Amino acid sequence: MKRYRGYLGAILGIGLVFRVGVALALGPQSFPDSGQYKEAADGLRSGKGLVTGGVDRAVRMPGYPVFLAGIRGAFGTSELPVRLAQTFFGVLTAWLAAGWLRPRLGDAAALAAAAILALDPFLAYFSALELVEVLEGFMLLGTLRLACRAAETGKLPVAAAAGGAAALTALVHPSILPVLALAGGILVPAAGARKGLALATAFFAAFAALYAPWIVRNAIVLRAFVPATTQVGTALFEAFGPGATGGISRDTMDWPREVDALPELERNRRYRAMAGEAVRRDPARAVALAPRKWAKLWNPAPNAAEYRGGLLLLVSLAWNIPLYLLALAGAWLRRREPAVRWSLLAVAGLTLVHAVFLGSLRYRMPVMPEVGIAAAAGLAALAARFGFSAGNPPPPGNISA
Repeated sequence: MKRYRGYLGAILGIGLVFRVGVALALGPQSFPDSGQYKEAADGLRSGKGLVTGGVDRAVRMPGYPVFLAGIRGAFGTSELPVRLAQTFFGVLTAWLAAGWLRPRLGDAAALAAAAILALDPFLAYFSALELVEVLEGFMLLGTLRLACRAAETGKLPVAAAAGGAAALTALVHPSILPVLALAGGILVPAAGARKGLALATAFFAAFAALYAPWIVRNAIVLRAFVPATTQVGTALFEAFGPGATGGISRDTMDWPREVDALPELERNRRYRAMAGEAVRRDPARAVALAPRKWAKLWNPAPNAAEYRGGLLLLVSLAWNIPLYLLALAGAWLRRREPAVRWSLLAVAGLTLVHAVFLGSLRYRMPVMPEVGIAAAAGLAALAARFGFSAGNPPPPGNISA
């Protein structure tokens, strides 16, 4: 026990130093999304509300602006406090993953998961950006761990806690909603029809209790039913509109300026209609875009041409290819382990989401902790097969961690 804690503390400490180093070394970063999040956060602090672009009120979900507003209110508008807070959540994600795996697969798998997640160079980079992915990934992992525990213990309060965590995760970013719905639904077969139905009911009841106020708020402010954001139409047009590539195409597509100038509800409606028309006009093209989106989502190399060379390319390939191979090994060799199954559920769910929405390296970041869990399971399984010590084995009996 003491040896494990010492190793885990060392890994997390090294990961923290590494990530803080990245946060300090990285210069100012500019992303359109970051600007909107900061504007919304400052609107919350000033009493204007969740406002972006001066007038739009539901372009962004409220979770991340609330997170930013708290930090900016306490520490000022510098990027550094946000980077350090997200660094903490990134390391906490590694700790959560290790705690999930240790009672199931032993010390080696737990320490491997902690090392992979704490030292992932891309998760470290995204920790230093004012974007949602690192916080979303932490909350998704917590949701999956609670859902897994609910399925194994049959406890309704745990299922309700999982549903509440799922709602909070969705309020950070809406694209994860289908994954969360799948997690709630899978409780039925995972725990057996009768008990699973009760667990799923508790999950979705708690989810609705925490998520419904956002829908009610939108109905009051916008006088319309907006279950997520008014950015959905724009995202669908970029995914299917003329000139869509399957990846980020804002600078290469012909965007109608007259639609961009419309109020947000009408803009959202028009872009959704235009995306739907593009799909109806050429459904074969819409289907053919899906594998291109997946290729960009899971590309082990950078998608942008300006980054496909030099040290960044080498780091990308050297990290991602072994990680993917180990995750595939874990998916097969530990396919009966619930933690691996729940992790693969999240990966598969997000991949299906991006059959519709565009693919990008950034958009896979929320499920990279789950990829890391599968990879750690695969590494420990391969080590055991080749005769290397896997550390202390998991305890016998039912696991509910």
